[in-house]
Amino acid sequence: MFKSKSEFLFLILSIVLLVITGTVYTMTSRSRQEQEVTQVSQSTHSSSSEATKLKEAAEKAIKALEENPNQDTLKKAKEAVNKLPNGDFKKQLQEQINTIEANLKQEELAETAVTTAESTLLAANIETAQADVNQLKDGDKKTALQKRLDDLRAALNIQASVVEPTPPAEPTQATETVEYVEVLEPTYQPEDYAPAVSETPAVEAPESNSAIPTDTP
Repeated sequence: MFKSKSEFLFLILSIVLLVITGTVYTMTSRSRQEQEVTQVSQSTHSSSSEATKLKEAAEKAIKALEENPNQDTLKKAKEAVNKLPNGDFKKQLQEQINTIEANLKQEELAETAVTTAESTLLAANIETAQADVNQLKDGDKKTALQKRLDDLRAALNIQASVVEPTPPAEPTQATETVEYVEVLEPTYQPEDYAPAVSETPAVEAPESNSAIPTDTP
């Protein structure tokens, strides 16, 4: 038994204080846990929302690149895909970009070859350009470059037909005979022979006998 009332009151107060302290600690711990769970949930939701935005932006950039492939849309698509976290989705988009980039390089190569063929008009350059155009996938670009080559060939064929001389007509048998005779005919023909005429001056004829005096014996 307690020796005095003061000891009893002290014991009661100590118990009450322990209960209050324990209750406060429990409530504080629970509140801290709830805050941590809330923060984790918010962080997860924020990360998920950010990842969704990056994914949508990358898909949009890839679509723009496919519809209008050029250096500008290619650059934007690369930037959008590079922001994605590593994974299968990012790898798939990068493969699409690589394919389109290779096609762009081939188109630039083919267009340069066609321009060279148009400026030089050489058959070798035309054949090189045709080989490069054949490597392109079907589309507006390939059709346009092929038309330029076809127009170039048509123009060269027209020029060749105008410049090429008309071959002479084959000679007939009669013509060949005449030409053969003409070839064998001597180029120098001597004049007909005629006796030479003497250039000695003519002697006057003597006068008749009647005109000559005679001596009488």
